[in-house]
Amino acid sequence: WYSTATGRVLLACAPALEREAIINQIGLPPAAFWPVAGDEQSLRRELDKIHQDGVAFLNIYDDIVALGVPIRDADGASTLSIACVLPEDSYARIGGDVLRSYLENTARAICKELTIKGLSVSKINGIPK
Repeated sequence: WYSTATGRVLLACAPALEREAIINQIGLPPAAFWPVAGDEQSLRRELDKIHQDGVAFLNIYDDIVALGVPIRDADGASTLSIACVLPEDSYARIGGDVLRSYLENTARAICKELTIKGLSVSKINGIPK
C-alpha cells in the first residue's frame, strides 16, 4: 500500500472505515517508504492530502518519479488506480501538470467505459458498499 503511488491513492480514496481497517491491519509505513508519514497523525494527514489533491506523487530512489490517480467505477467508488513511473529528468521535461492531466484524462476514459458497461469493481469482487 505505502510503497507505490497506486497503493497510496487507493488507500487515500478508500471509504473511511475501509481505510482504517487497512491501516490497523498493515500498520504504519516504514520510514524507507514514506518518511513524512511515520506516525498515525502524519499518515492520515498525508492520505487526506492525496485524497483532496486526487493524485499521489512518489519519489522512488533518487531519480525515479511516480504519479498515481484514482479511477472511479460505475458506482463512483475509487477501487482502481493508474500510475506512471518515469525518470525524474523526463518528468521535469514533460512537466508534472501535463503528466497529471494525461493520467486524469485516461482515468476518466476508463471510468466512462466502466459506467457504459455498468461495471463496478465492488460488485465484481463481492465487496459490500
